[in-house]
Amino acid sequence: MMRVLVFVTVVTTVCTGVSGAADVDPRIARLESAMLRALGMTHRPRPKRGATVPRHMLELYGRQEKLRAQTAGEQSGCQFPDVTVPGNIVRNFKGKYHDAVDPSPTACSSQGVTYSVSAVAAEEFVRSAELRVPIPDDPRVWSVAKAYTVSVYRVLQPGKAASADSLELLQSHVITPFDRDDVKTFNIVSAVQHWQRRAEDNHGLLVSVEAVKAEDGTRLDSCPQFSITDAELFVISTDMQQCRSRDKRSARTVDSSNGP
Repeated sequence: MMRVLVFVTVVTTVCTGVSGAADVDPRIARLESAMLRALGMTHRPRPKRGATVPRHMLELYGRQEKLRAQTAGEQSGCQFPDVTVPGNIVRNFKGKYHDAVDPSPTACSSQGVTYSVSAVAAEEFVRSAELRVPIPDDPRVWSVAKAYTVSVYRVLQPGKAASADSLELLQSHVITPFDRDDVKTFNIVSAVQHWQRRAEDNHGLLVSVEAVKAEDGTRLDSCPQFSITDAELFVISTDMQQCRSRDKRSARTVDSSNGP
């Protein structure tokens, strides 16, 4: 594998030159194209400079690398539900936030958010979809309530004014001071799978926050400091065709330690 990577680097250097200008030599272009196809790629990666990698993506990469080292030499297929299987596709989506009317009279804060999952192809199998909500560490949040209940709903009908009939509860969590400055995950895989099949039904999510009653029995009517505008959608899917192509390539792996 190392030999293949070095060869691709050489081809790229010859093709682009020192200045990065494209070389028009068709032989080099065909050679590069063949090497990329052998690696299961259709074009050269062009990462954006200065892009910020989400923390949980780095954590997933670290776990993958650790497990890959532990299972070196073992045959690995594309099986469910192991998140380290070859062929997995991991995506991180940023949401578009908008005001939403929460029908619950006990909610102290609510936020509408929409995630476009059009990048998930129809042939992919969505195995995991987590809404990751960072829990604030603001002392003002915890000085007024001992706990909060955060609920995530799928909006079934378009419109700013939601009603109980137009919402589907996906998951709720009770948030305590022990969760402060952490991330709480909500399982919304059923919603993402539905949006993948029917994009026209994607009317977004409603994230509702309710303050648990204090010792004296009072309930907060407002909790603006409990911000939920930094939530991110983390989706893991698998393209079975990609799994088969990777298995096929692994069967032709050459041991570089034995020489050319």
